[in-house]
Amino acid sequence: MITAAQIERALRSHRLPGLEEGLPSEEFVFPNYGDYSLVRVPATLAGLLGLEMEGAMPPLPPSLWADLAPGVRHILFILVDAVGYTCFRLILETGSGLRRLTQAGRVFPLSAVFPTSTVASLPSLWTGTPPTVHGFVGPESWEHAVNKGPSLPLRGLIPPPYLRVADLLIKRRLPGNLLSPPNLALPLTKAGVQIVAFFYLPPPGNGLPRLLLRGTKRFSPNGVRGVESFIAFRDFYDFREMWANVREVLLQYRQEPLFLVVYWSGTDLLGHLYGPEGGPFRRALRCMDQTLESFLDSLPPAVREGTLLVFTSDHGMVQTPPDRAIRLSGHRALRRMLRRPPAGEPRMIGLHVRPDRTDALRAYVAERLGDRFLLLETERVLAAGLFGPDGASAPIQEQLGGLLLVARGDARLIFEKEAAPLYGQHGGLSPEEMLVPLLMARLDGEI
Repeated sequence: MITAAQIERALRSHRLPGLEEGLPSEEFVFPNYGDYSLVRVPATLAGLLGLEMEGAMPPLPPSLWADLAPGVRHILFILVDAVGYTCFRLILETGSGLRRLTQAGRVFPLSAVFPTSTVASLPSLWTGTPPTVHGFVGPESWEHAVNKGPSLPLRGLIPPPYLRVADLLIKRRLPGNLLSPPNLALPLTKAGVQIVAFFYLPPPGNGLPRLLLRGTKRFSPNGVRGVESFIAFRDFYDFREMWANVREVLLQYRQEPLFLVVYWSGTDLLGHLYGPEGGPFRRALRCMDQTLESFLDSLPPAVREGTLLVFTSDHGMVQTPPDRAIRLSGHRALRRMLRRPPAGEPRMIGLHVRPDRTDALRAYVAERLGDRFLLLETERVLAAGLFGPDGASAPIQEQLGGLLLVARGDARLIFEKEAAPLYGQHGGLSPEEMLVPLLMARLDGEI
C-alpha cells in the first residue's frame, strides 16, 4: 500500500497545465481532484458500507480502505474545521488520543478543493462533486444559487461569519433543490442506514449544515428517536458534551446501520481570531485529543463492534498578521476600476472589472500588489482545473468576475472594516491550507 509520505509528495508535486507560469510551483500546492482528493471521501464512505454513490466522483483507491470495510455497520465521521495536515501531525506529536487511532488504523493527506474554504468544501464533502459542479465558492454563491444568476452582492449587507448568509436565505424560503443530487444521504437512506448529525455551530450561522443535511435525523436528548426534520442537528458547545452525545447515539443505534456525522467548527473561529499558531487554537486541539481518549476508553465492546471512525478536515489555515493585511480602503484607484465589490475569499478574490479598465487594473496590481497577490484570468484557471476537472463553469465565472487575485505568503485583502483583528485565514493555495488529513480506524481493533 502506498505510504502517507508518498501521497504527500504526489500532492505537492501535482501541476495544472496552463498555470505553471502564473502560479509558481515552489509557492503553491494545486488542488488534485484525482485519486487523493477530499471530493472522493463521500463515495468512499458509501463504499465502506457496501454502497455506491451515483453521480459522485469515484472513491479513493480501494487499497487505502477496502480492508477496513468487512463487517462495518457504523461509521463515525468526524469533521473538524480548519485543521490542515501539517497541524494534524503536530497534534500527533503531543497528544495521545489521535495517536492511538493512527497506530490502530491509518492516516494520510488529501487535497482540499479550491478555494480552501468551508463554503466550497462542505458541499463537496456531501455531494462528492467539485466546486465546478456544485457551484459554491464564496459568500456570493448563496444569492447566486437562489436567483440563478448574479444579483446584489451580499458582502457588507451580512456581517461575518459569512455562513450566516445561509440563515438569511432559509428565512426567505429558499428552494429545496438548492443543492441538488447527488448527496451522500441518498444511498444511505435507501439502504436503511440511519443518519444522525451533531454540529458545534451555535446560531446564528447554522444555515450551511442545515442545507447539507436535509433529511437526516435530529437526535433528541431524552432518548426518543428523532423525526425527519429540516433542522437536522443538535448544537453542542464543548468537546465533552460532543463525545457524550456521540456515545449515547452509538449505544442507541448499536443494532442498526448508522452514519453519525460530527462537525466541530470552533477551531475555525479560534484560528481566525488568534491564528493557527495561537495558544487558544492549539489548546482547543489538545482538548479535543484528550476528550477523544476518554471517549474511546468509555466505549463498551458492543458499541465498538463494526464501528469505523473517520476523521478529516475541510481545509487548513495560515497565520495572517493583521498589520500585514491589505485594506481595500487604501486602494481607492483599484476600487474605481471595479463595477461591483470584490467577491470570494480574502485570499482568493474575484474582481468584476469595468470593461475599459482591465489593462489599467493589471498594471496597478503588478506595481502596487504584485509581491502579495498574483493576478489570473478566471476563465484560464477554470479551464486549467483549479476549481474542478470539469473545466468551464459559467456560475463560478459570474460570481467571481473576469480576474482572480490569489494570495502569496500571508497576504489577505480586507474588503471592509473588521469587527476584530483576524490572525488566521484560508482560501488560498499554500500547503498549510490545501493539504488535509484523513484518518480511518476500526474501533473494534486494538486501540
